[in-house]
Amino acid sequence: MSASFEWAKKQRIVRWGRDNAVSREGGFRLGRKSKIHLLQKLNIRILTACAKFPKVFANRPVKNIKQMIYKQEVINFYNARTNYDNDVTRNRAVVLFDYTTLFPEQWVLDVATGTGNIAIEAAKKVGTSGSVIGIDIATELLKIAQQKIQVQNLSHIQLIEVDAEAYQPESNEFDAIYCSFAIVLFPNIPKVLKNWYRFLKEGGFIAFTCSSEDSYLALSILEACAKHGITLPNLHEPLGTPERIQQLLTQANFTQIEIHPQQLGTYLSLETAQSRWNGQFWLHIDNPLRQLKPEIISQIKASYDDDIAALETEQGVWHKELIYYVVARKE
Repeated sequence: MSASFEWAKKQRIVRWGRDNAVSREGGFRLGRKSKIHLLQKLNIRILTACAKFPKVFANRPVKNIKQMIYKQEVINFYNARTNYDNDVTRNRAVVLFDYTTLFPEQWVLDVATGTGNIAIEAAKKVGTSGSVIGIDIATELLKIAQQKIQVQNLSHIQLIEVDAEAYQPESNEFDAIYCSFAIVLFPNIPKVLKNWYRFLKEGGFIAFTCSSEDSYLALSILEACAKHGITLPNLHEPLGTPERIQQLLTQANFTQIEIHPQQLGTYLSLETAQSRWNGQFWLHIDNPLRQLKPEIISQIKASYDDDIAALETEQGVWHKELIYYVVARKE
């Protein structure tokens, strides 16, 4: 049994495996289950939470409360995506194996494993003499992953429900760490990269995907907010250019950095492009839209729709999806 699983048991974190869940205490390690329960039930704003429940939040820094709310938003978003497991998401994820090579007996960590596409493919490559651990905070996605693992009888995959930023395995434990389309969701990417560097054995590698800062009509969303005096942080900005990717990885001591861009964009109808954003949803820890009144949100959405309409051509609205497939090594 791996050191990572032993750690998970000590922290009373879910392991979804052949023996089902060991226990479930939420992966945040906050020390008080009631705080998570309150946020799940109420989905309240930070200031409102502090005002309504002063005893609960009295000793909790505002920054930590904000992180709790944000992470619960991420959980809710992905748990609600019942159609997430499909050929499109799988095919985009496994492209990472075009740029990396795994061998039998190796140990692999799949961060934000979701429905297990990367973990399952990795398990086939490392064989039963190897091991794969997939971690995620979205329970419903892990259930789907577990079903797929059981169908394929892959006994050497362990799934753990845990916040990736709280997961602390032994140093030098993994030969490879994968993270497909999720690294931008972490509030502190430099810290995550440094952790991954520590988790890796010498000669090991990380492989992840991110997107350009102008993908997914992001700039139109930011511009619509700016017209109403709202500064919306761009989720994709920290890793939104090859230069920034290179810089962050170098700062975390990674070497042999490879960045492989792929354009997966397509033209959308005007109606579809406008429906891609509702005027409020934005997965970012510093999302100012949470605190706006409905009438302001409606005005921002109208500005977004106007901006998208201005982009329409005979082919439709270009929906850019410039994906960076990134690999870096620990020497």
